[in-house]
Amino acid sequence: HGILVTGPQMPEAHRAEFQRRAAARRDMRILEFVTDCRPVLAKADRVICMGGYNTVCEVMAYCKPALVVPRVVPRTEQLIRAERLSRMGLIDMVTPDQLSADTISNWLASPGPAHATTAASRIDMHGTRRLPGLLEEAMTSVREVAHAGA
Repeated sequence: HGILVTGPQMPEAHRAEFQRRAAARRDMRILEFVTDCRPVLAKADRVICMGGYNTVCEVMAYCKPALVVPRVVPRTEQLIRAERLSRMGLIDMVTPDQLSADTISNWLASPGPAHATTAASRIDMHGTRRLPGLLEEAMTSVREVAHAGA
């Protein structure tokens, strides 16, 4: 069973084609937009997504095996994020020019990891806890610069 969230930016002709194909299948659902992706992610076995910051953070928070297809133009921010997370073993990644039906089918058919690697085991996910110390460090540096210039 699958859910495809097209997003509001997908051209209407493409969305209509997906809707047409999904109508012939009882195991596929097409949604244009989801206001809260958490229930969908919680039930997903695997996720195929773009590499936006929020999307990738949500996927990692739910420890889901993910195939990330980052946007590569006009900016490379998603590509940089996806390459680094892929090197860390947290996601699988393909660039848009590598994406095909076979690529997706092979990834979905692969056994996948025995257990999803948790991002928390590889990345410090507690920025808000560290924020007071980081702010103190920044303020100390500002004070030192101010005293040195006085």
